Amino acid sequence: MQEEKFNPTTRFSNTVEYYAKYRPAYPVAVINLLKKEGRLKPGEVVADIGSGTGIFAKLLLDDQYKVLGIEPNAQMREKAEQQLADYANFMSVNATAEATGLSDHSVDSITVATAFHWFDKERVKQEFNRILKPGGLCMLIWNVRLLEASPLMATLKSVWHWLSRDQS
Repeated sequence: MQEEKFNPTTRFSNTVEYYAKYRPAYPVAVINLLKKEGRLKPGEVVADIGSGTGIFAKLLLDDQYKVLGIEPNAQMREKAEQQLADYANFMSVNATAEATGLSDHSVDSITVATAFHWFDKERVKQEFNRILKPGGLCMLIWNVRLLEASPLMATLKSVWHWLSRDQS
């Protein structure tokens, strides 16, 4: 049971509603900067790996990109499908980062928003090289918590530390 709690493909299964409601979004400025720098071009196909409930995918979809949401967790994937149902450019894929099932050199860009730490780095590097078109872009994006920014965040940090300690 303890191992299941830390399995990245099932870890958030029982907390999807909280995840969808409280997980912070990403700034649109990320997309705007990539477009300005010529790194994201209109109509490109983007594989959003570890797409979860579709938080980052929504930013891409709002800007008319074609998004393949790669997510192994059934509950997270279903929530993304529900939340992104109105986007014709979204396709949900039941797969892991290390074995996406996508065709060779089939995506213009890859995004990973706060999920990269769950991946097998060597296997995912091979998979990303396989699915990414030559000259394509791989973007690793995180929301960073400023845990010392306020007394509330400092308290939250101590609660997380207490919750994550070895309970055995």
